[in-house]
Amino acid sequence: DPNQSVSYGHLMRVHTKPRRYDVNYDWKSRVVFEHEDFVILNKPSGLPSHPSVDNVIENSLTQLERALNLKLLISHRLDTTTEGLIVYGKKTEFVKAFNMQLQSKNIEKKYVALIQALGEKLPTHLIHYMEPSPRAPKKVSQIFTEGWDECELLIEEQKDYEVEGLNDVQLIRINLLTGRTHQIRAQLSETGYPL
Repeated sequence: DPNQSVSYGHLMRVHTKPRRYDVNYDWKSRVVFEHEDFVILNKPSGLPSHPSVDNVIENSLTQLERALNLKLLISHRLDTTTEGLIVYGKKTEFVKAFNMQLQSKNIEKKYVALIQALGEKLPTHLIHYMEPSPRAPKKVSQIFTEGWDECELLIEEQKDYEVEGLNDVQLIRINLLTGRTHQIRAQLSETGYPL
């Protein structure tokens, strides 16, 4: 009957094994700098930068919002396993301007990492192409492939580093020219120098 209403109900997504993360940090003490437009946080390793579909609370954005009692906006991301500085915006105008600076490559993204290297030196300039996929590990190739995203980084320094119980470990300093998810890990692994 066209005069009767039809109810389709609601779909619910249930995660039977949601990812769990440790959030027991003094979040205020991890704030490196605060401005009226943004906050810079030293994000701990092992915690997502922002909420995900199966975990809206255990991430650095939500935890910092709770600690500071204010709404923050994501401006860029760091991989879950990465510790380092992340900028959260307080105002939409700031996030737009910050993202334009990132896209224009006016902001340098520097990283340090430990790699396995058998006394060999990495090339100083790495360019790969990453298959567009939400899954990890990410697949990269040195051969250009239509539709794959370009990944580019510079190795600025490479030196021996002593780690108890491990041989042939080196510390590298990286200038990340593009910023793909798991890019550094994927590029270095493909080159034969896993993190």
